[in-house]
Amino acid sequence: MMRRISVFFAIVWALMPVAASAQNITGGFDHEKFRIAVMGPESGRNYAVLNYKTGSAAGAYQFIPSTLGELGYTYSTNGSWKWNNVGWTSRSQGMGVSTLDDFRYTPSGRRLQDRAFDEFTNRNWTALSGTAKGAIGRAVHGVVVTEGGLLSAAHFLGAGGMNNFAANGFNGSNLNNLSAILRQNGFADVARLNRYVMSRIASGAAANGGVAGASGYTGTTGTNYTAEGVASGGTAAPIVVGTCMTGNVL
Repeated sequence: MMRRISVFFAIVWALMPVAASAQNITGGFDHEKFRIAVMGPESGRNYAVLNYKTGSAAGAYQFIPSTLGELGYTYSTNGSWKWNNVGWTSRSQGMGVSTLDDFRYTPSGRRLQDRAFDEFTNRNWTALSGTAKGAIGRAVHGVVVTEGGLLSAAHFLGAGGMNNFAANGFNGSNLNNLSAILRQNGFADVARLNRYVMSRIASGAAANGGVAGASGYTGTTGTNYTAEGVASGGTAAPIVVGTCMTGNVL
C-alpha cells in the first residue's frame, strides 16, 4: 500500500507545472526565456551533451549528479557521485527517467532537465545575498544587473560563488576554488573569468525582457563554444569545455 502511495505522489509531482514557483523571483522573471538564455553558454542548447573534459556535467544545463541528488532526482549507490554509481529516485522514475540515457536522449529526460533547472534556479534565488540582489538595476562594469543576470552567473559559479563575486566588487579573485575554475574552463587569468561571468550576467537579462546572446553564444542548437573563447572575444568552437559549478563556491 505504501509503495502505491509513493508511486502516486511521484506521478502527481511529475505532472505539476514546471515553473510553479517562478513568481518568487522579482522583475517579471520568465523561466522559459531564462532556460533558453542559459542553455546556450552551458551546452549549445543540447539536452544530450556530456562534458567531455570532466565526464560529470550532463544535459542542456550541465548538471552534475550530486546537484540532481540535492533536488531529489538521483542518489549515490556507494557514496561516489559518478554517473555509473548513480541511481534514479522514484520521483525521476515517475517522470519516465531511470538511466542517464533516459535523462539525455528522451522527451521525459528533457522534461526532467527543465524542471530540475527551474527548481535549481529558484533555490539559487533564495540563496543570493542582499549584496548581490542590491546590485539589481545598477550598471556594473558596463552591464546592467538583473535578476536573470545574477541567476545565470549563479548557475555557473553556484549561489555562494555569485555572492562572493558580488561582495568582492564583481570580481572573482577571492573565490576559494579559483584555480579549479580557471583550469576547468580554460581561463588564462582572473580578468578573463571576470569577463565571462559579466557576459553571463548580460545574457541572463533575457529572462527580464533583455536580449539573449550577450554571453557570446550566437550558434544554433548543438553548436557549442568554449568559455575561454567568449572571455577572449574568440569565435564559437564545436566543443564544450566549461564546467557548471552547481555547488557552492565560497
